[in-house]
Amino acid sequence: MNCQKQPLKELVGRGIGFGVVENAVTEIGELSGTSFGGFPQEDWHHVCFVSELKTNYGLLIKIIAHLVRTGCVIHSFYNHPILGGHAGGADGVALMAITGEILACVVNMATTFSMCPTHPFYNCDTAPELVWAISTAQQALNRNTNLLTTVMTSPVSGPLTESLLYECATQATNATVSGAARIDGVRSAVGVNLAHCSGLEARFNAEIAHAATGMTRKDANEFIKIFQSKYVPLIAKSPIGKPFQDVYDTVKIKPLPVWQEMYEKVKEDIKSLGFPLK
Repeated sequence: MNCQKQPLKELVGRGIGFGVVENAVTEIGELSGTSFGGFPQEDWHHVCFVSELKTNYGLLIKIIAHLVRTGCVIHSFYNHPILGGHAGGADGVALMAITGEILACVVNMATTFSMCPTHPFYNCDTAPELVWAISTAQQALNRNTNLLTTVMTSPVSGPLTESLLYECATQATNATVSGAARIDGVRSAVGVNLAHCSGLEARFNAEIAHAATGMTRKDANEFIKIFQSKYVPLIAKSPIGKPFQDVYDTVKIKPLPVWQEMYEKVKEDIKSLGFPLK
């Protein structure tokens, strides 16, 4: 049921759905959030698994007792498997990512499905092994199913680093040419460093995805190898950059010149490679 008198999207003047009531929230938090004054069904309600191919009763309560019965749009995250864990190497990660998305379709009864396998030491999905695994899994799902799959860009780097933009360029290109229906993110500095994210890298992520549309996987692979050469040597150093208040004008909500100039420089460098950025 939708008891909300005035949806939040109307209050902010934008006709798009919000991603709401995130994964870490308990089933009570989900039921409380999707209620009077909270979030309507047409927003994007998130569910996940607790680990590789496993769920629990709390998640099932969210899904079966509430989201499905109230007709919500459901998005299922599968941020597993962990490289080197139960799945083993990159080939096992790819196989388990495919399996997890299919299981999420059956168990979580979702509309859209996201994957973001994780590196055991860096917590990112932009390490070369995971980029390959995501590409393989996405191609398999795109060829053999009608699932609306998304890929989360989850880089090690944070704002005011060129490496962040090259990690975005890698994953957005990879996901687009591999058949993803949507590119998510950016979960800058792997989403665990307070305020280390900004809107500029999200814009860049989208621009890269649009530019890569229609590109062959062979051509994309050559660009990705160049992009990776710009950040892979830095991953172990965790270049988390600067927090939002140090890279944006917090009154005008616009990038500060130093961050805007770095963004423009990387865009020009990528265009000089022949990448079709506008």
